[in-house]
Amino acid sequence: MSCAEVLEFVPAPGQFIGDGYVASTMEEACEYAYGRLTEGQYVSLGAFGGYIVAEFEHELLVEPTIVVVGNSTQSSSEPGIIYYMYDSNRNGLPDDEWIEVQGSLHGTDEEQHDYSVTYYKPSGAGQDVKWTDNQGAEGYVYRNEYHSQESYYPDWIGEDSYMLSGVHLKSRAYDQSGKGTMWVSPSYGSGYADNYSTEYTEFKNAVNNEFGETVLSQTANIFHVKGPVSFVKIQSAVLDSCGWIGEVSTEVCGIFGIESFYLE
Repeated sequence: MSCAEVLEFVPAPGQFIGDGYVASTMEEACEYAYGRLTEGQYVSLGAFGGYIVAEFEHELLVEPTIVVVGNSTQSSSEPGIIYYMYDSNRNGLPDDEWIEVQGSLHGTDEEQHDYSVTYYKPSGAGQDVKWTDNQGAEGYVYRNEYHSQESYYPDWIGEDSYMLSGVHLKSRAYDQSGKGTMWVSPSYGSGYADNYSTEYTEFKNAVNNEFGETVLSQTANIFHVKGPVSFVKIQSAVLDSCGWIGEVSTEVCGIFGIESFYLE
């Protein structure tokens, strides 16, 4: 079962934000994101903290499994934190308690909770996006030659600045060439979206056989949760720039929910 609706799409600034599409309201942004997911196309969450919230058509009640399709490769992981929520107050809104899926780095010095970044709207077209964090650091989401839209700052964010908070993972990206030409971002283990993992191939084949069709075709990450589940949130976890290829940004290509489906 794929997601039935995107309820919130609040990306951090990034090279794919506003590139090839126009959205001036949250409703338009959510429609764009949902359309992309139904086509199996990527939705970029931008730099650290950018997130998407999706709702399933039916609640997952029995041994729920969440599958998040991404575009990671063995040399390119851009991890996102996964949260899920049950609609306990039965109002159809994601306003109950989010439960974090704890990945491999949970509790290590590579993970930081309560991290916040504030992004500032540029004063004119063609400018980098400044950020400051709650640790006293500052920097920029840099523009590059491959994405020339007027601004990397989301047009539907009306304020001149906005803060995004969540779980921060230490960047693993590095320039393998030493010349700025070959950036690599290794796997973060397990438990993250858009993160390279070998567990997916076997699961994909089993799911497609179960449904008698190609439900899952790209790389993805699998999360067996306690449930029940009504909503899913995916949030970019890394703040880093990788030279000419731009910021580290979680991409989501599909969100699926499956009940009582475990590999033997």
